[in-house]
Amino acid sequence: GVRAMQAEDGGEAASPTRALRLPATCRTVPPAPSYPAARQRFPHPSPTQPPAKSKMAVRTLPQQGSTALKDPASIKIAANPDVADFGCCQKCLICCFTQGGCPSKERSYIYVRENSVEYNVGIRHCIMEACGNPPPDHTYVSYFDRNPFVLSPYCGCNKGDPQIRLYEPGFMCCCMKCTAEEGLCTCLFNKKAAVITPFDTYCCCCPNKTKACCFGLGNCFGPVEGNPRWFSYVFVQPQDAETFVAAASEAMTAHRRGK
Repeated sequence: GVRAMQAEDGGEAASPTRALRLPATCRTVPPAPSYPAARQRFPHPSPTQPPAKSKMAVRTLPQQGSTALKDPASIKIAANPDVADFGCCQKCLICCFTQGGCPSKERSYIYVRENSVEYNVGIRHCIMEACGNPPPDHTYVSYFDRNPFVLSPYCGCNKGDPQIRLYEPGFMCCCMKCTAEEGLCTCLFNKKAAVITPFDTYCCCCPNKTKACCFGLGNCFGPVEGNPRWFSYVFVQPQDAETFVAAASEAMTAHRRGK
């Protein structure tokens, strides 16, 4: 047979399972080079470091009245309801003022904010849009410390803060309520609407609330009992007027109390 090879150092036979010895020059592994200048020049971001926030323009001049915000970086929206369909009278007004435009329900909105009510009427105009010049929106903001949300006392004759209330178009006939809820269609609004009342009483003692007028015969004929006599319509009407009136009244009351 073939003799086992003799080891150079001791003359013993080399075992096939014995590890080979490498020269000292091969066993020494040089340390990894360090690059302090490169690490300082290109630092790695810390995984726990929060991302940098974008800066915003901060107002330094104090704001007065209801225009002041509770949080300078945001504004609270108390209600953003669905918009109801525009009535025929509203469409005619928009068509006249925009020279052939019509309201856009998708772009229109009504916001009840922490200090105001914001309305926006979106306009669609086929000719202007075809020419690449879409019509502008019509946006209006009513703050709670300006008309129509402040009382005009008129030498003390009017009393009570303005409110956002519910109005039901129609009338009473033969002790029956003839309204949109009962199938009566009106031109301006075909169901309950949100309105703004300028006062609670006028002429010192007259309540701003209707009563059925039928010469002492009960609710025989006259206006719907409980509707305000003096009011102004909210041009952009919510789909659910009752829920909107409740949310708007709560926001207005909280603002007047300074909450």
